[in-house]
Order: sequence, then C-alpha cells, then structure tokens
Amino acid sequence: MFIVNKRYFKSKNILILTFIGLIILPALLMTLIILHESTTYIKSNIITHSQEMLEQVNVAVEKEADQIESYITRIIYSDKTLEYINQLETASNERAAER
Repeated sequence: MFIVNKRYFKSKNILILTFIGLIILPALLMTLIILHESTTYIKSNIITHSQEMLEQVNVAVEKEADQIESYITRIIYSDKTLEYINQLETASNERAAER
C-alpha cells in the first residue's frame, strides 16, 4: 500500500487548483467571449440580409404594380373598350327612351 502524507494532498490540491486557474478558466472565458461575438455577428448579418431582401422584394412589387397599372390604363383607353362603353351607354339611353 501507498503511504500518503498531508504534504502530498496539499501539493495535489495546489496542482489541481493551478490547472483549473491556468487552463480551464481562460478556456471557459474564451469560449464565452467567442460565443457572444459569434451570436452578435450572426444577428447583424441576418438583419442586414433581411433588410436587403425586403428592399429587393419591395422593388419587385413596385415593378409589378406599375405593370398592372400600365395594363389597366391600356385596357381602359383602348378603342375596343371605349367602343363597348359607348354601345352600353347607347343601349341604356334607348331603353330609357322607350320607357
């Protein structure tokens, strides 16, 4: 059997505490700092990317709205539409005159 003295335990405890103090605590602190920095970086990139995507979607929606407005304007002012409206008005006036 091994004979263990108090000095051995004191030295062992000092070595364990030194190991924890010099290796584990800095590693843990570094991990926490890196975790904080990475989450901040990821959040800022997500926000930036989302804003860019929203701007692109906004531009696309505006282009579509302009195209739809252009189509509606063409339909309203086309000769066939105006002719059809005149025919409806004429038929409506004729029915009103018959009554």
